Amino acid sequence: MPPAWKMTYNVQARGAHGPDASTRLRGTRSSDWFEIDCLPDDTSPVVAQLSVTTAQPYLVDAEPECLRKAIDLCHILTVANGNWVVFEPIPPPRVDELEGAKQPIGGTGIGLLASLTAISIHGIENDRYNLEAATRLQDDADLRADLDTWRLAMTEDDGPTRLIHYFRIYEREANAVMAAEPQLLTAEEIDAAVRATLNALPERLLPEQRDRVVMTVKSALARVRKRSRPEVLSERLTDLLSASRAEPVDITPQDISAMDQARGRYAHRSAERDAQPAPEAEQRLRESALALLRRALSIEATRTR
Repeated sequence: MPPAWKMTYNVQARGAHGPDASTRLRGTRSSDWFEIDCLPDDTSPVVAQLSVTTAQPYLVDAEPECLRKAIDLCHILTVANGNWVVFEPIPPPRVDELEGAKQPIGGTGIGLLASLTAISIHGIENDRYNLEAATRLQDDADLRADLDTWRLAMTEDDGPTRLIHYFRIYEREANAVMAAEPQLLTAEEIDAAVRATLNALPERLLPEQRDRVVMTVKSALARVRKRSRPEVLSERLTDLLSASRAEPVDITPQDISAMDQARGRYAHRSAERDAQPAPEAEQRLRESALALLRRALSIEATRTR
């Protein structure tokens, strides 16, 4: 199908306090369906123009598809940059009608926004910015959700809320790692423990109540692994973070416990939400979440080649 519409967005850098010109992108990237041209102006939070092309023949379908693709590309730029800002497309786009279009052009152009601040520049013409991974995000709802969560974290000024965002990304990996760890008890041993529990229950319990207790015990025992969660995850995060840095990193089981405790403190004890998280725990979670996202995007990019 021939290309039908091209949507061109301004890309804005945004931090916890609104539009932010402290980070710049430099260079250009393009493929058969997108093009990014970075803007040199260091006084504006608008850092680039992003054009996305679609074969959707009708504008009503082309607009949401192009916006979602533009958001996905900006998420990848955000994660690759790793700074305290997110990149986001600014609707409405400039809309160009192409060969395959089947309805009149819609939309209007937009101007640049003004701002001022010092800048740091990040070139996008390198392997870290695997922008072609965006073509796979529509088939990976979990990764797309994690990228949306990272954006929320980067624009969140409240420390406890930001920490919980990081933890959500980290927890998906943690659950997958623990699920792959060998169980401590065999199926036969679990059944024996359940029978012993059943025999020890008071006679006053109704049949459905006894069933609930049995299912709870069986489910809990099935989740117990040969190694503890802190032990397993400290090993995984040490490997992950060491691979993402020039120097080795040592994550201890105590570090994992501190991260879990920090999340529990803010998720379940609302009276403490005014207290700020320990910098070490938040930094570990932030580094872990960012490394996990970069690894996932690298894998996705490899699949598209």
